[in-house]
Amino acid sequence: MSEIKSYFDFYNWLVDTLAEATSNNVIWFLSFQTLDDLWYKNEEPWVDVSLLIDNNYYSERIHEPELTEETLKEWDTILKSALDSKSTNYNEKASVIHNAIKTIIESNQEIDPRLIKIRNELQGKGVWHMDIGSGTGYPSANLSNFSPHVFTVDGIECNSMEGFLQSLKFQDPEMQKHVCTLVGKKAKFKCKKKKWWKTQTLYWKGEEIPRDSERYQKLLDEAFNALAQNTSFQKALLATQNATLTHSIGKKKISETVLTRQEFTSRLTRIRSELQERN
Repeated sequence: MSEIKSYFDFYNWLVDTLAEATSNNVIWFLSFQTLDDLWYKNEEPWVDVSLLIDNNYYSERIHEPELTEETLKEWDTILKSALDSKSTNYNEKASVIHNAIKTIIESNQEIDPRLIKIRNELQGKGVWHMDIGSGTGYPSANLSNFSPHVFTVDGIECNSMEGFLQSLKFQDPEMQKHVCTLVGKKAKFKCKKKKWWKTQTLYWKGEEIPRDSERYQKLLDEAFNALAQNTSFQKALLATQNATLTHSIGKKKISETVLTRQEFTSRLTRIRSELQERN
């Protein structure tokens, strides 16, 4: 926390910190009045704060003399919670209420706290779909194959599921090991020229594996079971709660991809159920 001596220091501290928050559950509006703007002679400069962090709503006017050490400590804790907040993939009905809350706050109006309760109730009752993808925010982005999660399959260390999947296109075991160490786009583009679909054949540790075989499905199971041992992956998967997992950018036909939508989401759903039972 930087040194704060005036209302303007306080205002800038709030703006700078809240601007770093990435969660859609952090919604805010700030304003201030200088000595020249005040309507009453004995009034002190102030900062107005309207701030929603997850389910906590703060609506206060803080005058400059109120910026005590205790007050600043309280706001330091509040701001830290804003930075720690995680985004929520709201269902259709809950999203309508959440967007209304956002509009009200950003229009410098007071919200009725009951709106937060209604939003949460709709979220709990609605059918919640979560689309897995690298640019979708936590936790769905952390479940993307592009996300860096270390796991080991058959003694070979992989730094991402994308690295493992793309390595299956290489017949050379040494090159395959190298591709397993790659993450995200580096892994995907490494195999851009590989036309495996012409033969519908993939490889693992020197073994030729037909794409439409039971052996290939077992290999996918082994890989995802290994990924499931990664604690950060577990945390992200459990954070999806009971959402229906989707993967809209994925392909449907096994002849066109090394991992279809169904192959991907069904394994995530199975692993999530196993983790939920264990916990």
